[in-house]
Amino acid sequence: MRARRLGAMGLGLVTALGAVGMGAARASGPGPAGAGGVAPLNINGKHVFWARGVRSAASLSTATANNLIYHGGAVETTPKVYLTFWGSEWTDPTNPAYQIPVKSPSGSDYNLGQLQNYIVSFFSGVGGTAWNNIQTQYCQGGSIGDLTCANSSGISSVTNPSSVLAGVWNDTSAAPAVIDTLGLAENAVPDPVATEAKSAAAHFGDATDLNATFFVFAPPGRVATGATPFGAYCGYHSEVTNPSGHGLRYAFIPYLLDVDLGPGAALGSCGMNYVNKTNTASGNGIFDGFSIVSGHEYAEAVTDPDAWPFQDGWNDISTNENGDKCAWISPGQPGGATNLSLSTGQFAVQSLWSNAFNQGQGGCVVSYP
Repeated sequence: MRARRLGAMGLGLVTALGAVGMGAARASGPGPAGAGGVAPLNINGKHVFWARGVRSAASLSTATANNLIYHGGAVETTPKVYLTFWGSEWTDPTNPAYQIPVKSPSGSDYNLGQLQNYIVSFFSGVGGTAWNNIQTQYCQGGSIGDLTCANSSGISSVTNPSSVLAGVWNDTSAAPAVIDTLGLAENAVPDPVATEAKSAAAHFGDATDLNATFFVFAPPGRVATGATPFGAYCGYHSEVTNPSGHGLRYAFIPYLLDVDLGPGAALGSCGMNYVNKTNTASGNGIFDGFSIVSGHEYAEAVTDPDAWPFQDGWNDISTNENGDKCAWISPGQPGGATNLSLSTGQFAVQSLWSNAFNQGQGGCVVSYP
């Protein structure tokens, strides 16, 4: 049975969530929430990463005013990641959607095969790094209200395995035109993304591993729902509802270029060219958002994996997780997004929150210790 989290959760948000945009849940385009107010971090068990420019709870000044608090639940102690690329578009060069309408330095269009290789290479190389090590300061089994694991007995800390990528699956079954009909609106009813995550777990034969996060990457051009009236979201992590205990942990990454290249979109709203202003042959620049957003969701799923019916891992008094508190800090600023050099290439990442930074005052860092 899960421990209760400390403080109010705000998971009972009731709002009119209608059909919006393409790919990454585009509403009227990225930008301040305006009439929609402050975009919540949690909508019915899904912890949402909002696009740059959306005035979310994570972007308010209080996001950096307090450290992460342990709420008595689980973390992923030996994290692993499974990647599912949903739809035949990812592997079919004859499909018009396979081509990305942006020229690479060679003069040819980028394509989904290159994007998939970029994502796989990121997760193939991120294990064992100083960036991945930031999470090792968090644990399970301590006391509710802990800010550190240093003085707790009987704990299990997050580790930093040399490899976190456990499998890749190209599921060529057709992704629905409305890919996430109830994805943010209602967690209690199985939505297409949760169902796909369960299919991935069955495919990999690892449905009961509480250290696994199943990523679902959407193909281009799918209509998503759930962001009205706030703007655009770039991803979320959640779990498949399980009344008797922990559910299957998964993350959803919409096709971010539907926002970044969409009509009326603010360039880089979900991370395109956020760190690298010039596109490279390996995808730096145009694909920046995919490593930033995937890294954000991965780090949060590891340290605060349980999202339903409440967050019970590590998050602050406003339910910000370790990625939220450091989201969309401009490159060159303290704690700003940067390139991470891995054995598999160079990838844009955001910083993550460290309770240990600045003698326990906390802050956004890209390495630990």
